[in-house]
Amino acid sequence: MKTCLMTLATLTLTSAALACPAQQGTLGNGLMPAIAGMRAECGPNYQAFSKSLLSGGTLKGGWAEMYSLPMTTATDNQRFSAALQKMTSTLTTKGYVYFSTSDVGSDRDAPRLLNFVNKKTKRVFSYLLVREGSRMTLAIAGTGAGK
Repeated sequence: MKTCLMTLATLTLTSAALACPAQQGTLGNGLMPAIAGMRAECGPNYQAFSKSLLSGGTLKGGWAEMYSLPMTTATDNQRFSAALQKMTSTLTTKGYVYFSTSDVGSDRDAPRLLNFVNKKTKRVFSYLLVREGSRMTLAIAGTGAGK
């Protein structure tokens, strides 16, 4: 997973305040309320992810967050799908437009990186989905304030 999360660091973004999460009770550095059932990850995987963004100089004026959600039942899958739809619709409402998707690998459960940009503010919002057995990890990075 560490390698997959470091892939997000290849975005052309560069460094600043990285906390876990960037703003408590929110997702995307204040862009939207936290999603029920998603747990903020602040351990070694998050530390490696945020360090890779800082040390590579790839997150200029930005932030990073990481969340996980158990994926053991059909209800979990539905909840995660609904959360992603809500996140995408919130991005659209806030003026972000989708500009690319990259699969990081070729198998069915390969991590997927999605990128959005706010054309007015020039802020970038990217998220990486990583499936690991019975849990899904959502790594998020962006530039500037989420709002």
